[in-house]
Amino acid sequence: STRPRPKIGSLITVTTVNHNLFKALRSGDPRIKALAWQTLDFFRITSPASVNELDPMTLLIDLAVEQTPTPPQVVDLIGRQTDPERATKGLVQLVFRAQGDASIRATRLLLGSNRPVTESLQALSFGERQGFAVRVYQNLTGTEPLVTSLMRERVETSALLKWFGRQLSEGKLPEPYTWAAAVGSDDKLLEMIGSADPELALGAVAALVTAVGGEESKAVSLRDQFRQTNDLSLPNLRALWAPAKDKIFAQRVQKASGFYQLAFKITDAPRKFGKGSTLAAEKDLNLGRIQLQSDGTAVKFANQNVSLAMQATTMSIRIANLSELKNLPNEELGKLPLDASKNPLDIQVQTDNSWKGSTVLSDGRKLDMKLTPADLNTLSNTPGTPGNPGSNPGSTPGSTPGTTTAPATP
Repeated sequence: STRPRPKIGSLITVTTVNHNLFKALRSGDPRIKALAWQTLDFFRITSPASVNELDPMTLLIDLAVEQTPTPPQVVDLIGRQTDPERATKGLVQLVFRAQGDASIRATRLLLGSNRPVTESLQALSFGERQGFAVRVYQNLTGTEPLVTSLMRERVETSALLKWFGRQLSEGKLPEPYTWAAAVGSDDKLLEMIGSADPELALGAVAALVTAVGGEESKAVSLRDQFRQTNDLSLPNLRALWAPAKDKIFAQRVQKASGFYQLAFKITDAPRKFGKGSTLAAEKDLNLGRIQLQSDGTAVKFANQNVSLAMQATTMSIRIANLSELKNLPNEELGKLPLDASKNPLDIQVQTDNSWKGSTVLSDGRKLDMKLTPADLNTLSNTPGTPGNPGSNPGSTPGSTPGTTTAPATP
């Protein structure tokens, strides 16, 4: 039968590396050593009495990672330490040093734990930081995103490190495409491409590529292309990246070709309504099905006289001339002051593969637009043709960008 778990009050406290527990864990008798690891549920470890003494937790982890596989009991022992900073430090070590289930269990104990993960990461070397991030993704998704190489950035307390630690602590595993925004700007990533560390350069290119909806597999050849130039100055790297970015985003838009449900929302300019409050009336316009087409060089709506353009700099599809929206078969759109509106309408891809954006009209009203991928089994009618679902349903929009999900507005 399963042995009952001991109560906290009955745990044996270990305060020194001279405790008999460590003698058993180092025993030359394999049977005694195995039994010693199985008894860790009955112990707890505290800080040594003197700062000059070796921390028993450090020794325990060192001994554990020498075993194949790493005994999972060590994870539970480290995780239940009463000092959260010390326990987190130990769990972080186990994530990238332990083998098998122990590393996975340590990762899951950190995820969503609200532990001080960032502080523990700051104590690691740059290579260890990368190793930690790689193992986190391996343990939780089975992938090894190239963007994790950005953890090699030679900055002791980088904004990226703080962001990644905070995300894990809050229970979030960042998608690869979000790393670029965490770094801060394309320019910062481009500067990393000129780094003496080729792995850091690869992480920077991977972040740039996934941020515009490309696949990480393109990063290696693109990094090599950039680094082969004799001029790694920021202006030259910008000039090299601009056409590559345009091409990658165009390919992303091409994959998005398919049928969508088109909808608009008109929101009146806020008006005072009572003391300290505002009221804004809204009106929803559902125009039904519309087809987005792209050949990788241009984008358009099929059978609709509305000019579209790809904007890689903002990762959007732009309607520059709002007056063309009057060509869509909807009376309410025709009543809007679209001719007088100078602002464009940019729609950007969302995590659910929809596209949405908004603009402010000349009279202060807000116009929202959304394209939602259509379910071919429940398609609405084509705009302006009630009762006619169309003869060629086509396809639903293509694959998600990045490596796992579509990039949200960066």
